[in-house]
Amino acid sequence: MNPFCDGQCKWILTRCRPVTFNVSESGYYKLCNCKMSANAPFCNGTHQQVIRWAQKHHRGFWSLWGVAAFWGTFGYWGFTFYK
Repeated sequence: MNPFCDGQCKWILTRCRPVTFNVSESGYYKLCNCKMSANAPFCNGTHQQVIRWAQKHHRGFWSLWGVAAFWGTFGYWGFTFYK
């Protein structure tokens, strides 16, 4: 399970690769699961910035499905017009 390597990256085409590291001192360390940390494999809180950005720029249901419904309607009309 993440963040530990299970060898799946050998079979699945992905940019996520194992990172080996040594810890010089015993203590509490947070390992990054979002794979966006500049301090890999340790967490630097980048995931919080990504969540805030997504919440700020999210347009709701119609941002994706509204565009699909719009073009889907014209596609359906064009396809069935001459029948």
